[in-house]
Amino acid sequence: MDQRLIMELIKELAVGFKAARSYPAGHPVFERAVMGTMSVLNRAFAEYPKFSITIFEGAVIFGDVTVEIGKNLALLSLVDSLRKKDIHSITFVSTASQDDLVNLFSVMASREKEMEKAGGASSMLVAKGTRNVVINAAPADSSVEKKSRKGAKTHEDIIDSIRGLMEIVRVSPAVSDSQAPFTTVINDIEHVPKGDWRSYSEAIVGVVDLLPLEKRVALLQNVQMKPFVLTMLSCLGTETLVELVTNWERQGKHDNIVKVMGVMDKEKFGRVVPILKNRQLNVYEYLTGAGINLLLEDEVAATINEEDLKIALQPYYNMLEAQNEDNRAEALKSLISFTRRLVLEKKYEMASGLILRVAVAIEQESSEDLIIQVMSEIEELYALLSDNEQQGSCERLIGTFGRVLGRGNISLALRKEIIQFLKATKNPAVLPTL
Repeated sequence: MDQRLIMELIKELAVGFKAARSYPAGHPVFERAVMGTMSVLNRAFAEYPKFSITIFEGAVIFGDVTVEIGKNLALLSLVDSLRKKDIHSITFVSTASQDDLVNLFSVMASREKEMEKAGGASSMLVAKGTRNVVINAAPADSSVEKKSRKGAKTHEDIIDSIRGLMEIVRVSPAVSDSQAPFTTVINDIEHVPKGDWRSYSEAIVGVVDLLPLEKRVALLQNVQMKPFVLTMLSCLGTETLVELVTNWERQGKHDNIVKVMGVMDKEKFGRVVPILKNRQLNVYEYLTGAGINLLLEDEVAATINEEDLKIALQPYYNMLEAQNEDNRAEALKSLISFTRRLVLEKKYEMASGLILRVAVAIEQESSEDLIIQVMSEIEELYALLSDNEQQGSCERLIGTFGRVLGRGNISLALRKEIIQFLKATKNPAVLPTL
């Protein structure tokens, strides 16, 4: 696994750990932390359907890769707390759900006395019903469990299985006849080299497309969301994807929707999202769960209206109220990024509403370090607004920082950043402030 992805996962675990200590399960900030971790795990599961991370002082180990956590206080706090609670490894299985992560974070944030009563962190997690995330199950040598190649089918075996499935589908459209061979072939492909997955996916989708639409959905609706299955689902046609997601929505399989949204290509987004919107699905809630980057894609951002925006960005608005400074910083940076996207899309009215949110958040922010963190993003946003002749929004940002500067008791570092920003605007309106 790429070292950057390991570090990203550790950071998400730290965010979830902090959220669990500050908020109850179900709180928007906690939910956002869970969704962020799930998004990173889905990317990791594409390579490793089961893997463990082992915690040591000052480092986290994955297989033969050691990631030093440096001086990051949040990560140091996480590692220190886990070691005190005798949590030395966490194992993740690709069938893990958001509920499993909620339980994991709740256990991680539990007091040591509570853990002792439950028989330890591992027993406590099992007692909550979680089986796909396991505490302290890693082998002593910390080796990672990669896909088993033992007994893997050959290319010829796989092709024969796909041909056999095609013959069954052609003879009988009954899902009961094709379900077992379909499940067998996708399970077999799970254990072959990942480089072959795309071609096998396209072949299987070609067979599935021989069925009527309702039969396709019936065949796919209960598949286990393993790494190969996600690759296969990403190859489905627009019509099948729309019906499948709609069916999952009715069944309450929200984790499935988030996962499949995370593997769709951008062009498919542009076709699927408007149809799901017309069906009154809260599609932007799922896109938010899959990550802010999906909301910033051209094909997605172009379809967003004002009502969609409220739904999609509500988790970020909630995060602005978080006690945790890292959460507030993440929310503010995400909102600024999305505002830039709206300006690029010429959706100035919606951008104006977001700028007001950002401005109020900055004025109310108590952490000067956080404000300094976002100054470069603010400068880029201002330049874009100026290029697009959005004078009202430009003046709102200038007014916001003028009022922050006027507090009188701010640090020299923040004062310097604000003055530098105001000078760079070259706007005559800043002269009285300077």
